[in-house]
Amino acid sequence: MSQFPHDEFVKEYLPELYQNYGEVISSADVTSERRQIDVLFIPTKPVPTTPETLGLLGKLAQTTCLLEVYRNPVTSEQIRDCIGKLISVQQNQIKEAKRERRLIPESQLPKLWIKYLGKINCIF
Repeated sequence: MSQFPHDEFVKEYLPELYQNYGEVISSADVTSERRQIDVLFIPTKPVPTTPETLGLLGKLAQTTCLLEVYRNPVTSEQIRDCIGKLISVQQNQIKEAKRERRLIPESQLPKLWIKYLGKINCIF
């Protein structure tokens, strides 16, 4: 059993919800330094948003996104850490696109969602 059951729950539960709609990577490594994203979701087909399917979780997953979940209010340091992960993932996508000589519209870059104490906020 994990030392952080809340974290383990998120990394097991969200991938189960999203697995039929795209690639789900739990504990995804960030290359700039060894940090992990709780859940990195990359949709490969439309994600339903109706209440009887995924509801709000479906709305969050309309584009590639990082999901970071905390059980307590987040600190400024934690938010900066999450933003750092987001920027690393975005930079990696931009570099890959440049190698392939294609552009990624700003709207298609990954989003960051931070969930804590019943609240969900999109950062960037």
